[in-house]
Amino acid sequence: MFSLAVTAIGLAISSVAASQQQAFLGGFLVIVPMILLSGYASPIDGMPDWLKPVAAVDPLSHFLAVCHGIFLKDMPFAVVVGHIWPMFVVASLALLGANALLRGRGN
Repeated sequence: MFSLAVTAIGLAISSVAASQQQAFLGGFLVIVPMILLSGYASPIDGMPDWLKPVAAVDPLSHFLAVCHGIFLKDMPFAVVVGHIWPMFVVASLALLGANALLRGRGN
């Protein structure tokens, strides 16, 4: 699900970009904040309250929670599903957005 969400975000970025260079810079503009908000570098609990909902939308934060929970804590399947459905929502919205943007181009 994480791969689908990240691929959908990449498709949405590339559907907006007019060139490969714009797509690369747009991807960089999205990927760096995703990494910083994922909880990899600093814990989400230590972030300001206004930034926590933004981190909750980040698929990488859910992927890291699942990996950490499965490999280190023997996370139950119900908790894993609780982290998978937000990634599914992000993937669905990004794919729908990319589809709408590509149809709007009219090429």
